[in-house]
Amino acid sequence: MYVNIEIYEKKTKGISLATGIACLANVVLNFLFIPICGYIAAAYTTLVGYMIIFFVHYVTVKRMRMSFVYDTKTVVTFLGGSLFLMLIAYLLYINSIIRYGFIGFVLVVSIVLAFKFKASVFQIVNRFKKKCNKK
Repeated sequence: MYVNIEIYEKKTKGISLATGIACLANVVLNFLFIPICGYIAAAYTTLVGYMIIFFVHYVTVKRMRMSFVYDTKTVVTFLGGSLFLMLIAYLLYINSIIRYGFIGFVLVVSIVLAFKFKASVFQIVNRFKKKCNKK
């Protein structure tokens, strides 16, 4: 997201810097952790690389005094939520019983909410149908 501001303001040196730092960190971390943890370490080191690139772009945009364009609190909240959901997905993946229980729970909650907000659901579906029929 922040890279778009850098491109708009034609301050592309920060893009090269962020990419270089993240690439170097990724290579070094892969070199260190793949022999110890196996190929799965590549995924985690790539995640660290992306976190570095995000941070460097954020700092660059903050120095440009353009950080007001995006609400940082909202961005960090969504990133944290995404990381949390990834952790949950990983934990569910390694345990079939919990995974299927969770899927069942989500399904039941979805059905209950669909019945509770039946009028709103039909309204959304009808609006979608009308848009599809126009095309």
